[in-house]
Amino acid sequence: MKERALVVGAVLLLGAVSCRGPRTSLVEDLDVEASSPEGRYAAFLDAPADRGLVRLAEDARPALTPPFPASLRFTLTLPDAAFLSFAPALVARQEVRRAGVEFVVRVDSDVVYEEFFDFDDANRWHDREVDLSAWAGRVVALTFETRALGGRTGKLWADRLQTVWGDPAIVSKGPGSLRSFVRGDWAPVLGFAWNLVLGGLLALVIRELFVRFGAAPGDRSRLGNVFPLVTLSTIVVLTVVQVSIPLSLGLLGALSIVRFRSAIKTPEELVYVLFSVAVGVTLGAQHRTLSVVAVVVVGAFVLFRSRFDKRSAERSFLLSISGDASRFFEGYGLDRLRGLSRDIELHRLDREGDRVELRTLVAVEGGDVESFLARVRTAFPGFDVACVASDAVL
Repeated sequence: MKERALVVGAVLLLGAVSCRGPRTSLVEDLDVEASSPEGRYAAFLDAPADRGLVRLAEDARPALTPPFPASLRFTLTLPDAAFLSFAPALVARQEVRRAGVEFVVRVDSDVVYEEFFDFDDANRWHDREVDLSAWAGRVVALTFETRALGGRTGKLWADRLQTVWGDPAIVSKGPGSLRSFVRGDWAPVLGFAWNLVLGGLLALVIRELFVRFGAAPGDRSRLGNVFPLVTLSTIVVLTVVQVSIPLSLGLLGALSIVRFRSAIKTPEELVYVLFSVAVGVTLGAQHRTLSVVAVVVVGAFVLFRSRFDKRSAERSFLLSISGDASRFFEGYGLDRLRGLSRDIELHRLDREGDRVELRTLVAVEGGDVESFLARVRTAFPGFDVACVASDAVL
């Protein structure tokens, strides 16, 4: 059984790695129109090139490496729910305090990103993301510009630093729309479908972990059967709202009327529900590998704990003891009951005349209520003893 689980986990991991979301690299997949009449490469470069692998702080990324200043122009059709991800950086080998570079991104004539970096920001990546969904489905000119602040050429320091656009790419974060089908762009829809399939499989793994190795009392399969629906619903919601702020705000109002009709009885149940939601969130955000790794690691931890945890399972019961008050307080009481169960939570202790009634929540090892009741009746002879499961009536 464990070997089969490992095989399934390996297959899911390979599938998650091989089926990536729609992504177009501007370094590897598209041609560029470069314009740099006054541009200069850094003097410390042995073999200047307009693109290549750049390593900063032990992090190597494919990058556009134009001279400074320069303008790089890409012509492309933007997919639905398009985002531009990139990491601008300055590379310097010596202190250049007067250096300052503006990085600018334009879609046609509209500026969608503009940021200034100086020497204090040099030699590290600055991860950025820009929403381009307003131009979805259109053929646009995407322009990357580097220039000195105020339009100055910066010739005194231009050859002492190199401007870099780290791993620029167009990423689609949505399931697509009817316009996608008309254009024959099925990749976003297939990615969304794969997220649902993968989410359902991972949720079934979570259900099996909860049912087989959980310690919650009662029929755990009833709650476990809900996990796949929780995960799939979360994927759908996250996929829709991540590309629309108005939709995400409307979702807050919609969720305010949602209530669980049955209470979550134990912290373990709440943790498993939260884990199902977390898997749905990671898949809705297109992090397939992260979701698979999370389930595999958590599953391995649960299996490891169940293998070495030899303690008997416990169940909680509501115990009621009633009888002669004088006998109870003189020779019995809570001390004798504590000798029968290591976990006692007092709910009620009433005395009316000659009778006393005690109600408490007790933990019974192994869930053997019959044996536990026999010990209680032996310890409290002549008293009325009743026991009710905390999650169901016996």
